[in-house]
Amino acid sequence: PYTTLFRSDSMRAALYIRVSTEEQARHGLSLVDQRESLLAYAADNSMEVVGVYEDAGISARKPYRQRPALLRLLADCNGGKIDTILFVKLDRWFRNVAGYYAVQEELDRCHVTWQATREDYETRTASGRLKVNIMLSVAQDEADRTSERIKAINESKRLKGQPTTWRTPIGICVKNRHYAIDEETADAARDMFRAYIKLQSILALRRHMATEWGIKRSYNKYKDALGNRLYLGEAFGVENALPALVDQETFDLAGRILERRSQRNASADRIYLFSGILRCRECGRNMQPETVKQVYKYYRCRTHMLDPADCPHILRIREDVLEDYLLREFEGIAEKYYSKSKTAEKKPPKTAEQIKRKMQKLKELYLSDLIEIEEYKKDYTELKQQLVVINPEPIKEFDLETLRRELKEYPNLDQQAKKEFWVRTIQRIDADNDGAFFVTPS
Repeated sequence: PYTTLFRSDSMRAALYIRVSTEEQARHGLSLVDQRESLLAYAADNSMEVVGVYEDAGISARKPYRQRPALLRLLADCNGGKIDTILFVKLDRWFRNVAGYYAVQEELDRCHVTWQATREDYETRTASGRLKVNIMLSVAQDEADRTSERIKAINESKRLKGQPTTWRTPIGICVKNRHYAIDEETADAARDMFRAYIKLQSILALRRHMATEWGIKRSYNKYKDALGNRLYLGEAFGVENALPALVDQETFDLAGRILERRSQRNASADRIYLFSGILRCRECGRNMQPETVKQVYKYYRCRTHMLDPADCPHILRIREDVLEDYLLREFEGIAEKYYSKSKTAEKKPPKTAEQIKRKMQKLKELYLSDLIEIEEYKKDYTELKQQLVVINPEPIKEFDLETLRRELKEYPNLDQQAKKEFWVRTIQRIDADNDGAFFVTPS
């Protein structure tokens, strides 16, 4: 959610913030650090902040259509609400050159520019656009050369049946840069094949492996493992690259069952409208989509599926039922949500100054050697978190007419476009075990 933080007659700026999972703890790149830096830049340059768009835990190498906040940002650019986009560094925006040019083409049509506030990159001027193009071309050339070297090295390893990554399936490990049997999980791997042949269901296999071996893997990881020829001792077509863990007959039988079940579901539409945004209210995890009888789409709590003792949510959510509910109620939900957020936003924080004074006093105590560094860091972090809580994130300007128009056009969209609409307009949906939905708009 976001709102206008600064008012002026000058440029309308949108703030884009992104942090990938591995960068969460990196100094200067946290979501809070980026937000504070961009707000300060906008204030110093008398810009009107009309939106804060936050992609948390998402790599810049991912296709831009898999970045929900970026999709909302582009939609608002197309709606004529934004003049320029601010982000702290160019790598917060894009590292994928093809994706960059696709988005840049759309921004050019909307006459929207951007600025990297901590680097000398921008698209407001001709020289700035030229510099960006040169930089991206050089970066792409370096990336291509590096990729070619890595490909050559990996191809050499494959020809020898050697691993090109440390990731291995259950029962296999890497020792001295060669594949080997992992004695600690070898029995579990053999049992995985036996259990799948007996159960003929990956969901049932997941429950079995969690109960019998304490191993929890995703549906796709088990599916990939059952077809992995490393278990036959073959690596990249090289036989006897390691001792076989299962015999050929067992491997082939599991493969036939897997293929038969895949063919049965091949005609089902595999685009799920609410995957990634529908969560279990009891445990907080994303709900797992599934297709039943090649017609009905359901969502189930994946925690409960893996171990019913971990979550009591037994109810299955039908996709068409949830879709009908949102088409009826979402306009009112969004209007009420933003109206309530605006009212709350107008209330000034009562304790912000008190917390700031405590932070200053704490700093003085530390500088006077009256408290240790560990105590200072602990208390200062707690006070800073309290300050973030009473200074809520900015609230989005709600455009009711645009939402009404999009909901009216919704029935004419294809399945992929419908999914993109919900991802763009809804931050999350929490479903409880009683069948109630709690919707948080984006």
